[in-house]
Amino acid sequence: MSPKHTIGPGVTPLADRPRAVLLAAFVAFFAATSVWSLATPLMASPDEPVHVAKAAAVVRGELTGRLIGGPSSPDGIVTIPAAYADLGSLVKCYQFHANKPASCAPAYKGSSKTVAMTIYNARYQPLYYAIVGIPSLFTDSSLGIYLMRLLSGALSALFLALAVMAAVTWSRSRLLLAGVVVAATPSVLFFGGVVNPTGFETSVAICLWTSVLVLARERLKDPPIGLVALVAVSGGIEALVRSMSPFWVVLTLLTALAVSEWGELGSFLGSRRAWLAGAFMVVCGALGTAWILLEHSLNVLPPSAPEPAKVDGVHLLIDGLLRTTQYFTEMVSRFGWLVAPSPDFTYLVWAGLIGLVVLLALAVGSPRRCIVLLLLLAAVVVIPVIISVGQAHRLGITWQGKDTLPLAVGVPILAASMLANSGLSSVRIFRSRLVGVTAAAAGLAGLVALFGDLRRNAVGDAGPYLSFLHAAWQPPLGITGVFVFGVVATALLTSLFTVLGIPPAGSRSRSRVPRLAPGDASPWALESAEGERFSRSATTEETVQSAEAGEGVDHG
Repeated sequence: MSPKHTIGPGVTPLADRPRAVLLAAFVAFFAATSVWSLATPLMASPDEPVHVAKAAAVVRGELTGRLIGGPSSPDGIVTIPAAYADLGSLVKCYQFHANKPASCAPAYKGSSKTVAMTIYNARYQPLYYAIVGIPSLFTDSSLGIYLMRLLSGALSALFLALAVMAAVTWSRSRLLLAGVVVAATPSVLFFGGVVNPTGFETSVAICLWTSVLVLARERLKDPPIGLVALVAVSGGIEALVRSMSPFWVVLTLLTALAVSEWGELGSFLGSRRAWLAGAFMVVCGALGTAWILLEHSLNVLPPSAPEPAKVDGVHLLIDGLLRTTQYFTEMVSRFGWLVAPSPDFTYLVWAGLIGLVVLLALAVGSPRRCIVLLLLLAAVVVIPVIISVGQAHRLGITWQGKDTLPLAVGVPILAASMLANSGLSSVRIFRSRLVGVTAAAAGLAGLVALFGDLRRNAVGDAGPYLSFLHAAWQPPLGITGVFVFGVVATALLTSLFTVLGIPPAGSRSRSRVPRLAPGDASPWALESAEGERFSRSATTEETVQSAEAGEGVDHG
């Protein structure tokens, strides 16, 4: 943990108070997910009707309901209050029609009457639903659904806040925060703010990626117990959320091992803390895998449009690769039932932010870690294609961008980790401005996405751009109120990351650059030596510039 710095008599900066950082980040992220809870019409997010129904069933003890159709079928019958059943009718009129406003939906009618309902996610793991279904025990109205959404948003906000705390408390550089900013796309906040396990899974994944990379790159020699515990908890919980979650956890841990400080890895893996953390994750992973195998939870969708047998693997492969752009837009910000794209500005900004951190990382990282980063990028593209091709003739193309998010968020976080542990963190303009500028750009792009989604819900994609504030459809707080709330939430997040992203005045750069051992001529060692020389030259240049400008010398 960094040394304490005071900014006045008895005043300690926010960054030196981990609990305060956690609370501030939680409030900011919870406000951001709550915006999407209010801005999204009821059931106007992917599969929300069945997610709400399953949550209401699980919290009443029906973990899968009565399964029907055999082990290859995803269907099950659950008995739940009518208020949470058959809610798909609320969105049928505009669900897949981007030009129709949400005002065409019938009025919601709550009821405490108990009914049976068939759901096609009966085999999903119950952990997420057991938590978000709690409000359904106390109310049979639309308030219950909104409370379920808010509780879901609180879960996501908690793990996003833990990721921020890990980066600030245990990393030697604030540049890692830039990776968290880029990883928390509007889609992550959107799914966090509705009833859908994707948001929770991705938020936990962001926490795991952040904490395990701090541990692997910076803290193996003397690992803080809190950091090790956070890695274990986030990895264990992620393995219990969705059917692909254990696979994503394994890939995350393998990536962390590949980029770790190998000279210190052995002593850590032999420590009691590592064994306890590993045991917890293995138990959770075993439970999650056992559920998947015993309940056949990979069968989560009925066949939609299986590809004809005459369509060969080559054509399916090409089609899968061509879908990469669609998957990217879905991972950044595509709302409704994934038929409501955001304005192009949002995608351009996010592509620019990802490109910025990745290219900088490739410019300053060691060859080994650059290779790992490129392999991770390739996996984000290739794994969806392989899975889609493998099931195309049986189920059709069912993969969506949101399904890749738990892996994809690792790209900007790994890239930012490489920046944080390079000589680049010694350059003043990067270490004092990169996080704030990234947060501001991401916040503006997110607001544009929110504006576009509110407009689509109010008047449809073909409707007016400015005169829709008093449209027939109005969310809680009204369109103006929700957008103002979005501005406030964005300001909170941007301000928080800007404040946390600036190192204390006079603090030394804590970037960790390995030294070249005598006689070691390996390319990795040479790269490390180059990084150290870059750090020294950057610091020298910065000192000279400061002296010329009449400023005090910054030893960072």
